[in-house]
Amino acid sequence: MSHFYPKLVTAFTLFALVLSTHGQFAVSQEHFIGAGQAVNRVIKLRPQPAQKPAEINQVANPNQIQFDDIQVPRALHQQIRPIVQNPGRNPQKSILQPVNQQPILSTARATANEPSNREQPNAEPQQDDPTQAVTVRKSMVSTEIRAPQTVNVNQSAQLQINLSNLSKEMIDNLTLIARIPEHSKFVSASPSPTRTEGQTIEFDVPRIIGERTQQILLTVIPTKKVPLEIETQVLVKSDQHTVVGVQQPELKMKISGPTKATTGKTVMHVLTITNAGDGVATDVRLEAVLPSGLRPAHASEGILISTIQPGAMLEIPFESHAHASGQGQFKIFATAKYMERQETSLDVSMHQPELRLSAVGPKLNFVQRDGIYSFDIENTGEVEVTNVRVSLAVPDGMKVTTISREADVDAERGTLSWTFGKLAAKSTEQIQLKATAVKEGEQVCNILISSNETLEKEFRLATEVTTRADLNVRIQNLTGPVQVGAKAEFLVEVENLGSREATEVNVQVALPESLMPVKDELIADQPEHALLFTEPQVAPGQKVAFKFTAVGVSKGDHVVRCSLKAAGSDRIVISENSVYVYEVAEARVSESLSPVTSR
Repeated sequence: MSHFYPKLVTAFTLFALVLSTHGQFAVSQEHFIGAGQAVNRVIKLRPQPAQKPAEINQVANPNQIQFDDIQVPRALHQQIRPIVQNPGRNPQKSILQPVNQQPILSTARATANEPSNREQPNAEPQQDDPTQAVTVRKSMVSTEIRAPQTVNVNQSAQLQINLSNLSKEMIDNLTLIARIPEHSKFVSASPSPTRTEGQTIEFDVPRIIGERTQQILLTVIPTKKVPLEIETQVLVKSDQHTVVGVQQPELKMKISGPTKATTGKTVMHVLTITNAGDGVATDVRLEAVLPSGLRPAHASEGILISTIQPGAMLEIPFESHAHASGQGQFKIFATAKYMERQETSLDVSMHQPELRLSAVGPKLNFVQRDGIYSFDIENTGEVEVTNVRVSLAVPDGMKVTTISREADVDAERGTLSWTFGKLAAKSTEQIQLKATAVKEGEQVCNILISSNETLEKEFRLATEVTTRADLNVRIQNLTGPVQVGAKAEFLVEVENLGSREATEVNVQVALPESLMPVKDELIADQPEHALLFTEPQVAPGQKVAFKFTAVGVSKGDHVVRCSLKAAGSDRIVISENSVYVYEVAEARVSESLSPVTSR
């Protein structure tokens, strides 16, 4: 055994020289990687320390650099945080499970200058040994990086990265990310990288069969004599998964109710809120914002609904009072836990009701004459009015004979009344009646109009009823054509068509010279070719007749004219007629005429 130890030292020395000659070393690391977990690896390239050319059989080159130790993170498990389990009835399993970090294991080292010590088999390895392999044991994936020991500036260096599946199960969807420093240049890779961005090269490994290895070659060139740090990162998507049901409440709201409100009235709107989602809406708070023309009927800071189950529908009334005209939006906001604020609105306009009456009737009428009266009740506003009442007080000097709408008659008070249950905006109702004037003087119709939304208003419609004598005169020829010297008889008629009696009625008859009036004792003092008739009073509707006779003095068609005038009036009424006077001559037969014989 005494000869065995020198031989062992010699063997280790030769093995170190061989490794130094070939300039290769391998570093491996195995990982258990969950979803979203990355394992980083950094390789440092540092300037090569000076060596004796005789010992390593190489010429020292100041531009040569060599790889440093691989920096393996020793607290990888601290980067993984388990998902907090649901403390409810059905707890959820964490997708990411924390894994205890295994200690870094190093192989024993032997140098060419020092013999191995039997009593210290577990001595710490030296960092300068190029054959050193540092491995962190995990349960699924092992990564191994092989690289040259030294490389010159501007000389390409090839890195070999091995991804090993230590398990018997297939691993899918691995991603290797390599990052090289700024003072290095990426040359090529096999297989081709999935993505290259700046100094980051990314490779996608779709699948590694159980207990197999995937090899990736990466070629880079250092551009400066600066330690070269190369970092790799492996991402593995875990094949463990769980399905967590996700529910979401969805509130849908709609405001229904009048879009036009009448000032002074109470307005009722209804909010319909429905949970159209599949989750329970909790702590639902409703807040109403009214336009300036509306104010809430009851003071409230909001409505709180503890829960609204999926598919449930609620109807919530909102009562307000319209106090001023205007327009705006009635808005309702809904907030709930784990939900964004919802909003619904309705355009509402507030209007002052307007009720107008237009009355038309004769300004002047005569006793016993009919007059037509028309009343238009018009809603000129933007909102309807209800229970419209129209009342007409008929004066004593008028008698209503016909009405267009059935009315309530109060004979003792002398009133007619109409009621309209509803009068829509911009609409009109009309009432017409016929009344006869029975008394002289101003006859005033008093009209009252009111509704539930408007105050009572009074209107006056006056008709001046008067009386007037309306005289008419007519002269008639009672005999027709007369011979010269014969008498022609005439009739003069005076009629009062007015409503007042006529006094001092004078009718003057003027005859032409070809007619000679025949005068009796009553009219003996009349002018030669004229006659005058007088009547002290002619009542309304009364007729007065006068007759006179005239002799035709000469042949011809002679015109007789009569003129009528009454006291208190400058109006003269004229009437004319004529008489044809002819002359009688003897008929003669000539002797030369032959008698007519029959054939």
